[in-house]
Amino acid sequence: MDIIPFCIICGNLIEYNINRPLCQDCFYNSKMMKINDCVDGSFCHSCGKKTPVTNHYPECMICKKSDRHSNFIDEAYLLKLQNYKHMPLSERIKIVPRWTEVKKQSHRRSYLPHIEVKIVDVLNQLNLNTTDVFSNEVKDNKKTMNILKTWQKGSCVDPPSAIDKEPIVILDGRHRILAAHFLKAEVIPIKLHNSNSQ
Repeated sequence: MDIIPFCIICGNLIEYNINRPLCQDCFYNSKMMKINDCVDGSFCHSCGKKTPVTNHYPECMICKKSDRHSNFIDEAYLLKLQNYKHMPLSERIKIVPRWTEVKKQSHRRSYLPHIEVKIVDVLNQLNLNTTDVFSNEVKDNKKTMNILKTWQKGSCVDPPSAIDKEPIVILDGRHRILAAHFLKAEVIPIKLHNSNSQ
């Protein structure tokens, strides 16, 4: 169930690229000289709905990601929430969780090679409602919906991270795990933090 993206100017189908949401013809015709140049468009890059957009803000209110730090409820949030809450399982399983490659080193931490973990083995660490995924606090729901939207667009997110203990202890990625659980994924990659490197 990948999102089919559109050129924000002519509305033709193109590859999804949030940084350049224009087809080749419109890009050259727009006379964009610098990346900061603003170009007005008429079509949402993600759904093709006719609406005023720009290359800096190329998605309509429904398609753009929610402010994940806010508990503010607006019409766009409620509509997205209803879409996901009532999404049939047959549609859910079409969304594929995509994960970025796990690097062994980062600028802050040293990671061991990632492992595959059964989601049921880490759900109890999330401190979130995992039975009714979207009955959590508003900002938690927004974070989960943003991850699902990213996967619908065919993009990747970083795997959750955990301390290398027995059992493992989740450090980061509760909403990624919850989103994968919503899609009925059974296993997820976890990048293990080497606690001995600190």
